[in-house]
Amino acid sequence: MSLLILSPDLMFASQFRAVAETQGIACSQCLTAEQASEVISDAACHLAIVDLSIDTLDVERFVQHARQANNGEAKLIAFAPHVHREKLAWAETVGFDAVMSRGEIIRRTAEILSTVGPKE
Repeated sequence: MSLLILSPDLMFASQFRAVAETQGIACSQCLTAEQASEVISDAACHLAIVDLSIDTLDVERFVQHARQANNGEAKLIAFAPHVHREKLAWAETVGFDAVMSRGEIIRRTAEILSTVGPKE
């Protein structure tokens, strides 16, 4: 099983990756939607964490592709700074399984990853 992090924030990704590795979960960081689309198509990708602060990201298109790829089995979680309330609310309407503030996703990293399980 694996985790995809779509975010240009290297610090955030490294924190998430460190926890994932302790749980035996493979982790890939992508900086662009194009890279992420390739990774999400992999049948082993079970969780995608998406940074909504990427201005060039076509969120609706990414969600649609993720749902079509991998038999729609990947869980999709979006995050953004808590001050972006409208963006967070909108993300709930486009098909993410969960939407969180940046602070919440960091606090809940271990809990979120426990739903993915170890890689095979």
